Amino acid sequence: MKWIKSNIAFNTMWMFADKIYGMGLSLLVGVWIARYLGPENYGIFGYATAFTAIFVTLGSLGINGLIVKDFISNQYNQSTILGSVAAIQFAGGIMALLLCLTLNSYLNSTNEMAYLLTSILSLQTIFRSFEVLKYWFESQVQYKYIVWAENFALTISAVLKLAIVFNNGTLVDLAYVFVLESFAIVVFTIFIYIHSNGDIKSWRLNLVYISQVVKNGWWLTGTSTMYVIYQKIDQILLGHFLSGDSLGVYIAALRISEMWYFIPSAIVFSLFPELMRTRSSSAQVYLFKIQQLYSFVFYLSIMILVFIYFASESIVYLLYGYKFKEAANLLTIQAITGIFVSMSWITGRWMISENLQSLLLPFTFVGLVFNLVLNLVVIPIYGNIGAAYSALATQIFIFLIHLWHAKTRANATAMLKSPMLIFKIKRV
Repeated sequence: MKWIKSNIAFNTMWMFADKIYGMGLSLLVGVWIARYLGPENYGIFGYATAFTAIFVTLGSLGINGLIVKDFISNQYNQSTILGSVAAIQFAGGIMALLLCLTLNSYLNSTNEMAYLLTSILSLQTIFRSFEVLKYWFESQVQYKYIVWAENFALTISAVLKLAIVFNNGTLVDLAYVFVLESFAIVVFTIFIYIHSNGDIKSWRLNLVYISQVVKNGWWLTGTSTMYVIYQKIDQILLGHFLSGDSLGVYIAALRISEMWYFIPSAIVFSLFPELMRTRSSSAQVYLFKIQQLYSFVFYLSIMILVFIYFASESIVYLLYGYKFKEAANLLTIQAITGIFVSMSWITGRWMISENLQSLLLPFTFVGLVFNLVLNLVVIPIYGNIGAAYSALATQIFIFLIHLWHAKTRANATAMLKSPMLIFKIKRV
């Protein structure tokens, strides 16, 4: 037990190190890129990345939580899981690429630069078939290997991006570097897996397991894709309705917001495999630890909100300069939204552990429709401020759905009680 706890702590440390280094470096390089491009071109590039992100997620199928659960349960041997999931995600990546190129030619044909950037960035969809190795390292509480692979690729990518900036490169040059980064992560992950005594030649296909993953995972595929659409639809609509400047400022604020989203996500992803083991031995202890986790994440998010409220203008001026000054008004709204986003990481993992993944699809679909309609109404009138409030309203709406439904009401109630458990928190 002590070994497990120390391993979890070590794994959490690696997750924090990964996100701090990765997001810190990405923000630093992103600041240079934003300052170099200016709000308008930064918005055009942001539109292309938002558009392709939907299809990258579709190609990966969004089944990471399900696969980690399968690795832990040991119902199938690891070679079978690795080989079968790699094959499924490769097929998914090819289909996602074709769909992205088709819709791109239809929706972006009048915007030459957006069309070209989207076509290039769509190549990232085919590099997700070896993402199954990430799930395997996560299930083994060996996240450090993923850290090594991703950060090495990120460092190379960062150097190339800065070289483009300092040598007056183009948006197209930046797009190719983003694709190269995705390819490099695959290469380095495979390299580390092989040097960790992994054997790709031992991977096997199992049609029974593949059909099981497809049957149980299509809900997750649809859910994760719709969730990304929900996350990106505001950026896509801003790009269509308003100028590139408005979208560029909006994305600049989002990049800062994403810096604090990683903290709760790293905690949840690192702790949940062990929490799932606790569930098998004591349901009561499992539920109490879930409650503790909600409370911890809530107060952590509140502290971040207070800091952002007082420091938003200084942060924006320091990082992006005067041209992006409007981003300061968006940061506080996004920090409030971050409270719900942070706790949604716990909710998503809890639903998978309770075999409620079938509910994720209708819940996310209703939230997506609500968000889409709201954005269509408020963006033409209020611009990027309207998009920020729309995101907050949608998070509250989704929480109310969980509170309303009988199967998720207990978990939503635990989330609702999180502010009241501060004095009962023990070490998780």
